[in-house]
Amino acid sequence: MSAVEIKGLKFGYGKREPLFEGLNLQFKQGHIYGLLGPNGAGKTTLLKLIIGALFPKSGQVKLWGVDAYKRNPEPLARTYFLQEEFALPPWKPSLIAELHGGFYPKFQKDKFYEVLERLGRVPEKPVSNFSRGMKQKVSIASALATNSDLLIMDEPFRGLDIPSRRELRRLIIEHATPDKAIIISTHELREVHNLIDHVVFLWSGQVLLSASTEKLSSTINIVEDVDKPLDALYSEQVAGKWRAIVPGKASQPLDLEFLFVGLTRSEQLREFFSNYKIKQS
Repeated sequence: MSAVEIKGLKFGYGKREPLFEGLNLQFKQGHIYGLLGPNGAGKTTLLKLIIGALFPKSGQVKLWGVDAYKRNPEPLARTYFLQEEFALPPWKPSLIAELHGGFYPKFQKDKFYEVLERLGRVPEKPVSNFSRGMKQKVSIASALATNSDLLIMDEPFRGLDIPSRRELRRLIIEHATPDKAIIISTHELREVHNLIDHVVFLWSGQVLLSASTEKLSSTINIVEDVDKPLDALYSEQVAGKWRAIVPGKASQPLDLEFLFVGLTRSEQLREFFSNYKIKQS
């Protein structure tokens, strides 16, 4: 089942040119999605449309089969949005855990404390006194403890130290059961390159690319320490040698960061994916 189904979405702010026009996209259970794109591509806006915090000008955004803008309690109780810019109440973590469960029927207080323990302990003090990293840990613990069927995370690694980032990757994998969908919007691609199994790339108000990492690995190859390939879709020269994206089956694991750079810099690579029919595969 699709956790999110978007059809013919048109959205813009005020009288400005629409950010999205005719956008179609699905997020299905059993996958960890990487929502990628340059600054201003509309990633956070799309996430807010999914949870009904923004309203489409036309088209449909369905959350668990219900129009998201209706803010129906049932689909919202199955969904959690961990925002990049959070505003935690000035309470102690224990009070946050106590009150948070009232909104989410599958909330587990024990899991809240387990996640905090694994990410790194925080003091039992008002979170208003916490550093950004400690606030992020409390926010992540709140998110994962809901056991939501759709978990949306906007820049979840920001503010965390290296051990906490490592543990967060493990926690996300544990959360990713076949009945759940996870959407991660991030620029920190080294953190998620072995985590996500489906890439969604937004460009100029459209879905330029929506494909499984398996499909991508059968479509493009990244070659290194070579002379510049004639069939390169994107290439960079470093210390006299070339690194390039070429058509063909991958000979090494997919490098999401290099693919991201290529998509933002190379019109030829963008045209390749526009013409190559792997969207929603």
